[in-house]
Amino acid sequence: MSDEPTSVIVITGCLMVASLACWLRSVPRLMRGQTLLEPVPQRTPVVHWAAVVLVCASIFPSLVNVLHVTTSTTTAIELSALQTGCLFRSLIGLAVLLLLVTHPQVSPESLGFHLRGLTRQARDGVHVYLLSFLPVFAIWYATLPWRKDDNLHPLLRFLQNNSSFEPVAWVFFAAAVIAPLYEELFYRVVLQTRLELSVPPRAALIATAVIFAAVHGMPDSVPLLPLAVLLGYLYQQRRSFAANVITHALFNATNLLFAWLSATAIAEK
Repeated sequence: MSDEPTSVIVITGCLMVASLACWLRSVPRLMRGQTLLEPVPQRTPVVHWAAVVLVCASIFPSLVNVLHVTTSTTTAIELSALQTGCLFRSLIGLAVLLLLVTHPQVSPESLGFHLRGLTRQARDGVHVYLLSFLPVFAIWYATLPWRKDDNLHPLLRFLQNNSSFEPVAWVFFAAAVIAPLYEELFYRVVLQTRLELSVPPRAALIATAVIFAAVHGMPDSVPLLPLAVLLGYLYQQRRSFAANVITHALFNATNLLFAWLSATAIAEK
């Protein structure tokens, strides 16, 4: 952290204090045998089988690619590839969403698609984001020896190499808008919900979290695990798609902001 610009250090410090404050408020609840978030009354909904197949078909190649990687070097991406990826994810996500909400036996609300209590949903999303920051940062710091320029996430590398408005805007759109919508729909709404119909909720949560983290590859998968667990817990307790997307979007936007500030500081030297 000593090589980071002052802005990054200040923001990190503020987020660490806020995260610690959230945990200090939450620990007494846990010690009394309560939950971090009060669960809402719900039944696990049925998920359309075609949506499950489409999600698994989309996740499987990424998982196989991670498991069979033979080198730690990540390839650079181009702006056109980034734009195409956003379009592809949007179309696949829309197809899955239509399969879910048109199922005759399932209401969209039971899957978390509702506008009821938007303020509370937003508050839950921010709260879980702050809870996630401290454990994620601690593990990220512990894994710094694994982190090299050649295994930097492709989007972060793209951001470092492209400082003009259009590519930066596309990176933020891809990571802080498209990715949270797409991944929360696939992993929490479809995969975790489907697993809850077959295994205990805790097992479904952990299995989904491990898959979610693993797909992001090493070394990112290690610090992402606590975030994935908290995202699964948030969805299980609240059944709110909006709250999950807010948590995910804030997390991704923070990472991008840090990367952009660092790249800007390097360029100015």
